[in-house]
Amino acid sequence: MIEWDTLRRFGGCRRWWEVIVTVVVIGCVGDQPIDSVPSVDSDRDYIYDVIETEATNVALYHFVVGLIDHDPSYPTGTPTYGTLENGLNLPDANAGYYHYLGISPINTDDWGTGNTLNAVLQVGGWWDGLGSTPKRACRSWSNSVGWTPTRRFGVGDISQGDTLHRRYGGPFIEQVGGHDSLQHEWHRQGLDVDVRYLRLDRTEEGLNVFNYPSQLDRNGTVDLLNCFLSLPNVELILMDTLYTGIPPDPGGVIRHAEGHRDHFHVRFYDFPITW
Repeated sequence: MIEWDTLRRFGGCRRWWEVIVTVVVIGCVGDQPIDSVPSVDSDRDYIYDVIETEATNVALYHFVVGLIDHDPSYPTGTPTYGTLENGLNLPDANAGYYHYLGISPINTDDWGTGNTLNAVLQVGGWWDGLGSTPKRACRSWSNSVGWTPTRRFGVGDISQGDTLHRRYGGPFIEQVGGHDSLQHEWHRQGLDVDVRYLRLDRTEEGLNVFNYPSQLDRNGTVDLLNCFLSLPNVELILMDTLYTGIPPDPGGVIRHAEGHRDHFHVRFYDFPITW
C-alpha cells in the first residue's frame, strides 16, 4: 500500500506526487519546473493546433491555424443536469494518448470544451516527452529508475456529440439490448474525461483492477496521475482507490468512487491553461 507524506500547500501552486519505492510524497509543482508545449498552440488563440485541424472541427467551425479563432464551446448547468454547447471533437490520437471506443460509434463520445481538450493534449505532450526536462514532476518515478514510458495512455468517454443534430452533452445515452441506457451520471458538460489505468504488459488494452490486479502498473499510473495533477484546471479525480492501492490524496482531489475499476475519471474546471 502506498503511504502519504505531509501535504505542503502554497498559494496558487499545483500538486504533484513523487513515488520513491512505495512512498508517495506530496509537494508543490513550483518546487521544480513544469514544461509547457509551446508548439501546440502556434497562433496563441487557446485552441491547440491539432484541434483546429481536426476534420470535424474544421467542418463545423472553419478554424484556421494562424488566425485567432474563437472557441465556441462552453458548458451549461451542473455535472448531473447540464449540457455542452458547441462542443469540440478530440483528435482520435496524438502525442502520448489514443482514444478508445466503448459502445459508442467513432466521433460520438469524445466531445468537450476547448479547455478540456487542451488539457488532455497538454498531458499527452508531457507523457510523450515533448519539451521535456529530466526532472519534470509527472515523470518523477520513471526518471528516478532511468526508464521513460513509451506507451500511450487511453482516453475514453468525454461527452456525447451528434454532428447531424448539433447535440452535444446532456445525458450520455446508448442503445443496449434495444433500449436506451444511461451510461454516465456525469459527462454531460464536456468537462469529464475517462482514462484507462496503465498495464504492466504495456499493451493498449483495458484493465479491470478487480479482475486482474497483478496487471496494474501502479507506478506508471501514479506518474500519469501526476501529469493530470500538474494541470491548473483539474477539479477532482475519481478512481477505485481500494483495488488500485493508490489512496486519496490529503488535498482531496483524488477520491474513491465505485464504478471505476477500469478507469479513472478526471473532471476539469472550464478555464484556459496558462503558464
